Amino acid sequence: MSTRSKPEAVQVVKKRRDSALRALVDGVPYISFLGIEFDRRGDELTGVLPFSDKLIGNPLLQALHGGVTASFRGDSKFFSTESKLVKLDRSLTSLRR
Repeated sequence: MSTRSKPEAVQVVKKRRDSALRALVDGVPYISFLGIEFDRRGDELTGVLPFSDKLIGNPLLQALHGGVTASFRGDSKFFSTESKLVKLDRSLTSLRR
């Protein structure tokens, strides 16, 4: 007879996974400064960078600072890799006011 333990409930695994992601995000103060959020739906993790005036690099163009977009992209890639997600959509959607 096998001594394998009973598999954990899906809800328990999801809660532990989300707690680990939250701990990683909270451990990087720059992510909080930028306002980056992560939205998980099933196995898909989406990075969200809400607009804020403090992220503008050139006030005449109302364009995001290049360092902000680079950091957002890098952080999104890092967290998707750490979460062992297979799919990473590298597209950025630009919005102007």
